[in-house]
Amino acid sequence: MPAPAQNKINKPVVGSRLASESGRQYTINCVLQEKDNRPEKVYLASDDGHKFVFKEVPPSMFEPACDMQRYLIAHERSSYLRLMRDSIPEQSILIYDYATDHLLSLAQKEIPLAARKRILRDALRGLAALHDKNIVHAGTSSTMNNSAYSKALTLNRLFSFADLEDAAYVPPGSDIVGSQVGNQLWRSPEAHAQGPVNSPSDMFSYGIVCIYVLSRTVIFAPSAKEIEEPEMEPLSIILERQLSYFAEPDTFDALLRYLGPESLWCEIFTVVRSGFNEQNRRKPFRLWKVEKPGFDKDFMDLVGAMTNFDPAKRITAREALAHRWFADVEG
Repeated sequence: MPAPAQNKINKPVVGSRLASESGRQYTINCVLQEKDNRPEKVYLASDDGHKFVFKEVPPSMFEPACDMQRYLIAHERSSYLRLMRDSIPEQSILIYDYATDHLLSLAQKEIPLAARKRILRDALRGLAALHDKNIVHAGTSSTMNNSAYSKALTLNRLFSFADLEDAAYVPPGSDIVGSQVGNQLWRSPEAHAQGPVNSPSDMFSYGIVCIYVLSRTVIFAPSAKEIEEPEMEPLSIILERQLSYFAEPDTFDALLRYLGPESLWCEIFTVVRSGFNEQNRRKPFRLWKVEKPGFDKDFMDLVGAMTNFDPAKRITAREALAHRWFADVEG
């Protein structure tokens, strides 16, 4: 078989080769993902028998993303962070080692509770490493990847925090404002309101991830029946469920104070809350009874601390790692 043709224009074209900043020649194998309403794609590539992932990022984000990851490579050699291996500056491409699985798919498989807890613990270690450096992920969802070493069926796997091109350095005293960061199914209430977003916002999202890993349910997702309704607006359902599950009267008021009186979202949240009545009661998370392994009082306490509607009162990543629910996790 002839060798793949050298890509003269250095564009990601399936079957061609691209030269990276390090001088390696990667063959583009296929498209892994196309993003809704965005031109950037994710590709599977290979070189010398090894697989890699190519991620296109907007040109305006490429240099900041590279600078941040180079800083982490130099100062935070955590095995719980999936950092870039290479890059192609001319095409705004970040190159990562290939991961064999990601959290959303793995959580749907029949794996033991001990493995689920270790996955959550390991990924939380990665998030804590970011927060230690004042880096906010701002896109926490399925961003945990299996680094592909396992022992038969023991699930002795290391999970790392990924998609760091979505992360941002936020200096102390500053916040991310003006953008609805992250996927709406995992987004914190203040992220829906376009900020202020900071490390507590990551913790809220991670709490929803924890629920997903044990229950295998994306708790804010509209049902198939709801999606079929012609006038259905997914965001309205998501917001209603956020308030139903997590917005206690005092923490709801604290969120409005956090957003500030100038935020238009204060009125939006207030209107959503007004929809609860005798016929449409709230379903607070603290009262849930979920018959799933590990979904116990300690887990409820941990997730409740992560998802406090008042961002100022949410548990930190380091505090979460010290929580008693993780006490029996080995490794």
